[in-house]
Amino acid sequence: MYYDFEDEIYEEHYDQSYRFLKNALSNDLKKEINILETTLENMLTYQGNDWTGRGDISSVKLNAYIAAAEALKEELKEKLKQANK
Repeated sequence: MYYDFEDEIYEEHYDQSYRFLKNALSNDLKKEINILETTLENMLTYQGNDWTGRGDISSVKLNAYIAAAEALKEELKEKLKQANK
């Protein structure tokens, strides 16, 4: 089931997650990309382990966190690529 307020929750949690992850970064891009990849692997596993039913709101928040982490990982990969030119 889907409700309109889920978009608001998603956007808010995405923004919070992105800022949280970005603020925690060090200057070691390779290390940070590796950490994000490991985090994403674990979060995607957790996302698939919903046999007890975590609920719609928790799923929306988890999806937003995963999307924010993926976006930041891609930004870091691009930044590393530019730095290596």
